Amino acid sequence: MKRVWHPLFLLGIALTVGACAGSLVTSQGRAHRPGMPEIFDYAAARGEMPTVIIGDPFPGARKELEHAGSAALGHHYHGPPTRFTSRIAADPGTRHRLIVMFDPPKALPSAALCGDTKALAVPTSVGASRVLAVFCDRGVIYSEATAGGPAPASPDDPALGAIIGAAMTALLPWIDPFKDLD
Repeated sequence: MKRVWHPLFLLGIALTVGACAGSLVTSQGRAHRPGMPEIFDYAAARGEMPTVIIGDPFPGARKELEHAGSAALGHHYHGPPTRFTSRIAADPGTRHRLIVMFDPPKALPSAALCGDTKALAVPTSVGASRVLAVFCDRGVIYSEATAGGPAPASPDDPALGAIIGAAMTALLPWIDPFKDLD
């Protein structure tokens, strides 16, 4: 029988570590389809994961934001070696893609990010402190996560990596929550 850590225990550890580091970052994730961890690993095994970053919390630093966001995603993904890149991700017909939105509207359904992201209203908040991340297979949502913490001052602020990293960790559960572990 496999030992599975209770999610509240793990959340407590994450909050304690975050508090010790001087900043508190919280996250929450939800898988929508069985097999999601394996599907993500399958998609990432090509060596490149199409990624869309929506929002611009640092006006005038878009390239730096994309670079820092991609680096944080890669640092917190523990599967096959993968680059997170926005090169082909903007097309909603792209088979698998990861979407990260800064300071999403509270009324925005997560599944809306799996459609045409160009049609979404882009948040204009400066120094975003929340992100919504979704993993999609064309128009179908497989997993979603939110994370929040102190607003980073710039793309190279460690707080940005912490928020994106927390969302990535919550987005990809280690164990498929739909599997019966007994």
